[in-house]
Amino acid sequence: MSKYKFKEMPKAVRVLISVAKYAVLVFACLIVIIPLVVVLLGSLKTHDDFLSSGAFDLPQVIELTNFQTAFIQGDVMRGLINTAIILVFSCVGTIITGTMTAFVVQRFSMAFTKMVKAVFLVAALLPNISMQVTVFQIVHTLGLYDTLAAPIILYIGTDIVSIYIFIQFLENISVSLDESAILDGCSYPRVY
Repeated sequence: MSKYKFKEMPKAVRVLISVAKYAVLVFACLIVIIPLVVVLLGSLKTHDDFLSSGAFDLPQVIELTNFQTAFIQGDVMRGLINTAIILVFSCVGTIITGTMTAFVVQRFSMAFTKMVKAVFLVAALLPNISMQVTVFQIVHTLGLYDTLAAPIILYIGTDIVSIYIFIQFLENISVSLDESAILDGCSYPRVY
């Protein structure tokens, strides 16, 4: 509904719609925030205090040894380092492969360009859950199981949406810039 039609509605209806909209937003925020508060309060309690009190009860004594246990026995730092490694390599790899693919698909008009875009669209529409068993078998066969390389390769290779984002970006850059660079002696890799 456009804003013009919204302004034409009676004031009582507009107020009711606004109240309903904000009520839904507050409810959604509570769905996200309440579990975080429960976990935070639980992490600050002793074991006996946790078992004897309610989920929203404040701790009788603030206990920080739970965090020490998580970092030492749970090896949280190793997990944070692994996450950082996966994040950096996946982002850099996605940017490199995504921009290269988008450059070729967007800049070169070939007979199969539309077909490639259609295949990318179909691949983006496939639910990830339907491919889990196959992906696991491939990862296990390649010997990448339980390595950092497996999620990095999967994140780089399955991020079809980034290609569409890069294509949209490249559509806003004039092709005449590429043509002038080629006239000045640039090869296609340098134009990229």
